[in-house]
Amino acid sequence: PVVDSWINSLEDKQYVPVLIELFGRYMDKSLEHCRRNFKMLVPLVQVNQAQTVCKILEGIVPKEHVRGAPPPDKKLMEYQFVFAATWALGGTMLVDKVTDFRTQFSKWWVAEWKSVAYPEKG
Repeated sequence: PVVDSWINSLEDKQYVPVLIELFGRYMDKSLEHCRRNFKMLVPLVQVNQAQTVCKILEGIVPKEHVRGAPPPDKKLMEYQFVFAATWALGGTMLVDKVTDFRTQFSKWWVAEWKSVAYPEKG
């Protein structure tokens, strides 16, 4: 509901179907996998993590429709979404002397979601 509300509040409705598709493809599976397999430095409920993705995207997605602007580039939107999701989900992962959940998350994400290529280093 929080994500749907945020998406529907966008003034530029061209982004709505793209964002619905991206949230549907990535979020539920990623949130569930993180909940089951990783520990966070600061435990967050899933709705908070989804809201964080929305907040990051607020700084990326145009706030209003610009007359004559081209339609959203779906691949670029996917890159931007993945950026937001990896920070919202992976940024809170616990890293201590025993386990580095952030690295485990990164490895899982890259292996699971192959549509966005990541550099091998960096």
